[in-house]
Amino acid sequence: MIGKIRQFGLVYNDISDKLKFFKDFFGMNINTIDIKIDKNIYNEDIEPYKLRFGLFMMGKVQIEFIQVLEGKTIYDPFLEETSGGFHHIGIYVDNLNELVEEMKSRGLKQMTNGKAPGTRFAYFDTKDVLGYYTELIET
Repeated sequence: MIGKIRQFGLVYNDISDKLKFFKDFFGMNINTIDIKIDKNIYNEDIEPYKLRFGLFMMGKVQIEFIQVLEGKTIYDPFLEETSGGFHHIGIYVDNLNELVEEMKSRGLKQMTNGKAPGTRFAYFDTKDVLGYYTELIET
């Protein structure tokens, strides 16, 4: 089942000054975590990449800052075209595999998928229609 929009994803070349802004202006101390992604949602090996995340909640919505540390990612073209900023919405789901197949059958291009500790995710290209990408997240 498709859930509610629970995440706004922001992508930058360097997130440190963005996190400092939130600390200085809003008093929010945001910790970062570095995660290496090397498996897809089917537990198959993929070309690894490493990301730095700064995550915090604003009400019931997670704000996710992303910085690429290593490897080739779906964020690279976005960062080449822009100075960074709003990249995607994240929708929490209960049945990722089923929804991936449904979205593909409706003609949406899957950009990537992967596994991180405690979560699986898949990105779809909805930029032409919505102006941003859509991430399905299963925890």
